[in-house]
Amino acid sequence: MANHKKPNQKFDRKHSDRTESEFVPAHTEAEHDISAKVEGSLSSQDYPVQGDATMSDAELLRRYRVSLTSNILPTIPSIDGFHVCWVPMNSNNIYDTVDYRRGIGYSVVKQEEIPAFQSPSNRSGQIEGCVSHNEMILMKLPSKLYQMYSLDTHHSQPNEQERTIQQNIVQMQDNEGNSIVRDSAEMTGINRLARKTKDPVFQP
Repeated sequence: MANHKKPNQKFDRKHSDRTESEFVPAHTEAEHDISAKVEGSLSSQDYPVQGDATMSDAELLRRYRVSLTSNILPTIPSIDGFHVCWVPMNSNNIYDTVDYRRGIGYSVVKQEEIPAFQSPSNRSGQIEGCVSHNEMILMKLPSKLYQMYSLDTHHSQPNEQERTIQQNIVQMQDNEGNSIVRDSAEMTGINRLARKTKDPVFQP
């Protein structure tokens, strides 16, 4: 069952098309306590890593954790009036290709649009003059279209699904032909599924 957001709530989906590692939440104090206990229980044995270098259990564990939370892609620069995201140049997903995104309003970001941005491995790739990183290319979508697509995906469609669920529940009957909704309190809760809420604003 979809969950409604509070009316007038603004959504920051600036990172919606980034790598999963960027969504890793900050460690809580309790998690730090657990980490300290884990590291404290490790042995003092050193392990060879590269060449003649060695690292302890605790050092290897910290390096491993960094690999889970580090950003794979460079931080995306903001462009006024646009939502920007990295798109794979080669993808088996037909809905996540450069050509498909161009067909719904995206365009590639040219290097001259953000001259101060330098990717560690910035190169033209398959599209000359664009901003790219390895096999990814930077694309942009006008904020108006981003709001329209986000509203449909994350608000309108879930609301329609909730209304369908609400209607199905109201029409359901038990073996004796009676409504499964027993009292007004249940009906009140069920009707909340179909309530109209204000359209949220999604930040690009």
